[in-house]
Parts: sequence; structure tokens; C-alpha cells
Amino acid sequence: RERERERERERARASVRECVREREGERGRARESEKESVRERESVRESACERVRARESVRERACERERARESVRERACERERARECVRESACNSEKDRERARVCARGRESEGAGERGGGRARGRESEGAGERE
Repeated sequence: RERERERERERARASVRECVREREGERGRARESEKESVRERESVRESACERVRARESVRERACERERARESVRERACERERARECVRESACNSEKDRERARVCARGRESEGAGERGGGRARGRESEGAGERE
């Protein structure tokens, strides 16, 4: 009987050990499962971050394209201002030439009158001198 009880106790201890091993296994699997869940959540967060970075990159490229277009527009404005300056300069040059022509005509007509009048007056005065 004593041996029977001892065997029974041994079976009970073995059963307890088996239960303990099973619980430890379950806890180990639960820990592993929790780690896997954590990895999955991290992966989801990382994917979300990548999408945010991709959208940011798209926005940045759009900004760069807009800056490039603005730069093109600015250069076009600068070229137009330069052309306007050239036109204005040509206009001023033409006005200067026109003024010069008007002045030259004025001097020619004034000069002819002065020269002719001067000669005439000179002759008259010379003649008057001779008469005296």
C-alpha cells in the first residue's frame, strides 16, 4: 500500500509537473504572440510613417516644380523688362536724333539768316563806310 501511495504521489507530482510545463509553454506562446503583435503594430506604424514621408516628398516635389515655374516666370519678366529698356532706349535715341535734326534745321535756318543778314548788314555798313 505504501508503495502504491508513493506511486500515486509520484503520478500526481508528474501530473503537476506536466501542468506546470504546459502553463509555462502557454505563457511562452503568449509572450511570443504578444511580441508578434508588437512587431505587427510597429510594422503598421512604420508603414503609416512611410506613407506620410511619401506624401511629404510628393508635396516637396510639387513645391520645387512651382519654384521652378516661378523662376521661369521671373526670368521671362526680366527679359521683358530688358526688352522694354531696349525699346525705351531706342525711343530715347530716336527722340534725341529727332531733337538733333530739329536743332540742326533750326541752326541751319538761323545760321543762314544770320550769315546772310550779317553779310548784308556788313555790306551795308561797309557801303555806308565807303559812302562816308
